[in-house]
Amino acid sequence: MNWLNQHLQAIKLVLSRMDSNKLSTFMISLVIAVAMAIPGVFYLGVEHLSKLSNHMQNETEISLFVKLDEPASTLTAIDAALKSNSAIQSYTLVTKADAWEDLKAKAASSKINSEVQNLEQNPLPDAFFIQAKSADATALATLRDELQALPGVEQALLNAEWAKRLSSILALGTKIIAFIAALLALALLVIIGNTVRMQILTQKDEIVVSKLIGATTQFIRTPFLYAGIVYGLFGGLLSMAMLMFIVQLYNQSVAQLSQLYSNDFSLAWFNPPLYLGIILLSIFIGWLGSFLSVSRAIAAIKTHLRTQRDKMTTDEQATLLDGIVLSATHLSRLTENTLQLVQLANSDQSLTLDWESLEEIAGACVARQRQAGGGTRLRLHLAAGLPLVRVNAVLIAQLLDNLLDNALRYSEDAVDLKVRVCNGHMKILVQDRGPVIPKELQTQIFEPYSRGDRSGKQGAGLGLALCRAIALAHGGRISLRARQAGGNSFRVCLTLAAEPPLAPPGDAV
Repeated sequence: MNWLNQHLQAIKLVLSRMDSNKLSTFMISLVIAVAMAIPGVFYLGVEHLSKLSNHMQNETEISLFVKLDEPASTLTAIDAALKSNSAIQSYTLVTKADAWEDLKAKAASSKINSEVQNLEQNPLPDAFFIQAKSADATALATLRDELQALPGVEQALLNAEWAKRLSSILALGTKIIAFIAALLALALLVIIGNTVRMQILTQKDEIVVSKLIGATTQFIRTPFLYAGIVYGLFGGLLSMAMLMFIVQLYNQSVAQLSQLYSNDFSLAWFNPPLYLGIILLSIFIGWLGSFLSVSRAIAAIKTHLRTQRDKMTTDEQATLLDGIVLSATHLSRLTENTLQLVQLANSDQSLTLDWESLEEIAGACVARQRQAGGGTRLRLHLAAGLPLVRVNAVLIAQLLDNLLDNALRYSEDAVDLKVRVCNGHMKILVQDRGPVIPKELQTQIFEPYSRGDRSGKQGAGLGLALCRAIALAHGGRISLRARQAGGNSFRVCLTLAAEPPLAPPGDAV
């Protein structure tokens, strides 16, 4: 299940990145589509011509063309010879006049009509179209030679022969198409690889940090592989649409041309095996290009990290690790604050409150801050005899952590945490000696994503917003004032409720 969730998240990330860069995604897909459509068009033509060639090779027809200047008696003699030949099953005479009229009729509905009409005389010969009894290649060749020797015959053409020559040409064309497709596929590998490589460069720092904290190569590589797959899928689908359009655009012209040769040859606009092959091949090329690019990039990053590690002293390595831990902690704190803020804002349920000791909560918070690097700068001041307060201990601790973290980050001097009772309220003061927040920002700073003048310091403006939300959830309030001696004073006021009795009344002795 974790494997499936990881891949789903990777796909969502890829689609989100592509959605934010629609133009780039479209251009890459268009390049893939054009590169796949070019050999696809040639393949469609070769495939259909191959079918035509195979059909013609199975025919037993011999075309017998008479010389142009032969008299009518020659036709009579040839006709008599054909009738007496036992190898001939049937034959048809098409005179040059009939052929001329048929050509003009077919040309009238085509683009060559003007060229045909401009001819001054009939260029066509008389012709006999002969069907042999046997389909044997040797017998057909023998019959053709006999017919070729008849007086007045210009040429005896066995249709199967030119069909075989066409088949040989098509076989050569298929090899050329395969070579062109291989070159285009190689170009696509380079294009997709460079595209993914640019994406890797923009995220190099993230990849380095991920490797340093233990991310596997597969984890880093997966989103980029899906990017290549999606590029290939989009390109394949676009290529299929382009091929359909091209076939429909030229199919009418091909059909008209084939009619001149008494054939119903036409291009099929829908070819599922071809289109499926193009899509699968595009996806594979996209995946392979991404895989090669990512593998090289990750290998280079690993080499760089090893080189840098070997050059760094033990102290420098420790500093780097501390920086990584600090960044990870910041991200964790940001995520925690965001989720908690959303929960408090959208929850209709009341908080779970218990009687807690602020002395213990504040002491634990101070201890954590000192352990994290606060040192002796953090001072805790607790009034004597602090009563118990009815609060959510986890949320109050989070409030104090955020206030202390904020004060320590922006102040290099001492930070004071004071807890006391005043006028029926529990007051918590966090006082620093950092840069004074301007009066006009002292209210705004508690809004989400709002920050004071804290240039150069890491933060997202959620910590103080969460503090206010926690205070309000407890029926309290939080405020900020500038200190006369310099610095800022954050004040949290919580209403004190009557403390519970130490023991139930019935248990008193």
